[in-house]
Amino acid sequence: MKTLSGILAIILFCIFLSTGVYGENKIGGKKTTIAESDFYKIKDDIQEIRRDQLNYKIEKDLLKETYSTNYQTINFMISLALLFLVLWLISASEVSQRIKNNIWVNSINCVN
Repeated sequence: MKTLSGILAIILFCIFLSTGVYGENKIGGKKTTIAESDFYKIKDDIQEIRRDQLNYKIEKDLLKETYSTNYQTINFMISLALLFLVLWLISASEVSQRIKNNIWVNSINCVN
């Protein structure tokens, strides 16, 4: 009885192992072995990784472009502000000079 159960266990074990390697799955309407199904799964995973890498590169390029555009806009605004500051300082200097000249001329006119 022990040998029969041992032989039966070995046969069941062999069947279990053989179905694990050569079991059949349906992929795309055709029967494939588990090894082939693993191959197709790995192939799909690789395609997904490539797609994700491409998406990453596209997003990275878009972020670079956006940063560059924002950087140019900020530089333009700072340059414009500096230009207005310089023009204001020049005009303030001229106004101050005219006021001094006008006061000097008025004081000379008052003495005469």
